[in-house]
Amino acid sequence: KELRGRIAQSVQSLEDSAGWGMSGAVKQIMKAEKEYGRIFGEVVKNSEGFARSKEELVTTLATINELLNTIITTIDGEEAMMNIEGDMLSAVKVAARKETVDFKAYGNERMLNLFQNLLLYMNEKQYLEKKEELDKKIDLAWQNTIQIYTGANDPELMKAKDAISTHLQAFNKIQEEVFTLWKANKKLSDELAVIAATVETLTGEISGTAEKSMRASGTWSSLVGFVVTAISIVILCFFGFVTYKAVVGPISDAVAMIKDIAEGEGDLTKRLPIKSHDEIGEMASWFNMFVDKLQ
Repeated sequence: KELRGRIAQSVQSLEDSAGWGMSGAVKQIMKAEKEYGRIFGEVVKNSEGFARSKEELVTTLATINELLNTIITTIDGEEAMMNIEGDMLSAVKVAARKETVDFKAYGNERMLNLFQNLLLYMNEKQYLEKKEELDKKIDLAWQNTIQIYTGANDPELMKAKDAISTHLQAFNKIQEEVFTLWKANKKLSDELAVIAATVETLTGEISGTAEKSMRASGTWSSLVGFVVTAISIVILCFFGFVTYKAVVGPISDAVAMIKDIAEGEGDLTKRLPIKSHDEIGEMASWFNMFVDKLQ
């Protein structure tokens, strides 16, 4: 709001100083400023929804992983007891553990794909290609898991299966919401960039016209003030655009860490530093929680 107010003041100052055949360009700048404000308002609204959905997504995956970890731990405990007694774990339970581990790994990789390719690298094509690949693996792994859990005839496994199915459906729905909001803001971001470029061109035209007129009249002090006002509009619009990109754009530390984890060599004891209490700090906090669940 403060940024928009400063832009509006600059535009008004520019309008008050208009002359030398510049009224058309000034009107276009005023129109662009209003459109800029409208779009930025949509960006803020989408960003709030995006933050909520992202939080729900991380929480839902954490719940799924907790259920899966319980199953793996239970089976491992059964195996340990049977080994002590000189017996072996049944083939069904061995298969159940394997499918559970595989399913969990694919689910975590899907979340990494969202964080890495979509939220950090901003690469929609790569995200969708990887998502399609992982969705097929996850669907197959889950179907195999359901069959094995059913065949094990274990009430605890069946109970866990039903709970995981519910959370899995929720995860898929929220993931689509996150992507929809991200895509909407990316489109709006491109529109903001176009507006900023248009204002820059218009202020350049105004400055050129003003300079010619003021050279003839010798009013250099007015020229300086006028040009400063025009340039300030460009700077403010650019600052607003860059601020938005800084919130949802790449974060170098997170990129390096996620890439390390995705390649299978990541140190899961590392955490992202939380240096602020804004959206970036919140993302770092939730990402750290996500890594906690991977350990």
